[in-house]
Amino acid sequence: MNIIKFRGWNGYEMLSWEDLLERRYFPGDTDGIKFMQFTGIKDKNGKDIYEGDILSRDLKAMGRPNGHDFSVVKWNDKYARFSVAENKIWNVIGNIYENPQLLN
Repeated sequence: MNIIKFRGWNGYEMLSWEDLLERRYFPGDTDGIKFMQFTGIKDKNGKDIYEGDILSRDLKAMGRPNGHDFSVVKWNDKYARFSVAENKIWNVIGNIYENPQLLN
């Protein structure tokens, strides 16, 4: 069974699912909050991966030349799924709201 939960960015802090429930914020009733859905997938360290997360993977560990590959988790309308595979090689290194500098 997939767990459905969200986190939210209110412009200055990331709110956990528990914070959102406690403050009675729900998708659709945003009050300026950017909601990010949990993908149902965890990274190689067991951390939940959410929409908007910035991921890194070690290419050397995949048998490729040294370096890292980066990806931002997004919803893919065409395939009705998130743009991340459950392969335990990704590592969450930040998100698009708290760490935009990682996108440069």
